Amino acid sequence: MREYAKVTPCFWTGRTGRGLRKDPDAQITALYLMTSQHANMLGLYYCPVAYIVADTGLTEEGAYKALQRLSEERFCTYDWESEWVWVHEMARFQIADQLKANDKQVFGIRNELEKIPSLRIKKDFIEKYRKAFHIESPKKPSPSEGPSKPLRSQEQEQEQEQEQEHLKDMILTDHGETSVSPPAPSAKVVHLDRTPYAEIMDRYHATLPALRSVRKLTPARQAAIRNAWRGDLLGSDIVRWQEFFEYVRDDCPFLTGEKSGKDGRAFQADLEWLMKPANLVKVVEGKYEEGARHG
Repeated sequence: MREYAKVTPCFWTGRTGRGLRKDPDAQITALYLMTSQHANMLGLYYCPVAYIVADTGLTEEGAYKALQRLSEERFCTYDWESEWVWVHEMARFQIADQLKANDKQVFGIRNELEKIPSLRIKKDFIEKYRKAFHIESPKKPSPSEGPSKPLRSQEQEQEQEQEQEHLKDMILTDHGETSVSPPAPSAKVVHLDRTPYAEIMDRYHATLPALRSVRKLTPARQAAIRNAWRGDLLGSDIVRWQEFFEYVRDDCPFLTGEKSGKDGRAFQADLEWLMKPANLVKVVEGKYEEGARHG
């Protein structure tokens, strides 16, 4: 258990602090992520939402919304499938801006990283702090190593939770038969939005830097990304989204503006265009691949 953590007073006046002034749940969650007893000096650790709820007193819905807000503010990245979090600047404040190669903390960082599973946020951490902390590139898995067991998607977990709640509502009648108790008239069903908007946009920008960047997540864009996340073409698997962006970059020169259409005009897609259902279907079906007729 960690017994000490640094939190700079600049947190309240910095970009993130200023952006959270009207969102107390996000402020509490941000401070919790930096000072949690489960955290480490890297700011990269296992942090189920249940921990946040138990330690801060926030509701589950409040914790989910706070994490989503902090992701949008680029304060952290939350891996919803593995329930690991990465607080982006935490290592810089807890350790240092730069370390010498022979510093004992360098070995401590490497040891800490070895304990962390192979997650996208771990790779992102290494990319960010590689030079500052003298971190070696992670070794690629041997071809003889089988693929790791895939984690359950959030949709599957939600379905299981709903099924468990349904079973709880089953009651026995006087004759030993089962019946379902009706919901209370005042009961309010809350549908939590667990779409990783920030991570999707980060991967889009990193993989397709030549395309127009997304500067504001408008409600319309949010709805389009959410629908694609819940749909069948890409689904709630961030790896498939990464592969989709790489496919557009490598195999669809018309969409990246590298090749003109049959009318001789150049075109360049963007995230909003890619997320439109009709366009997404065409891209996935290969209409814009090199050699295909388009334009």
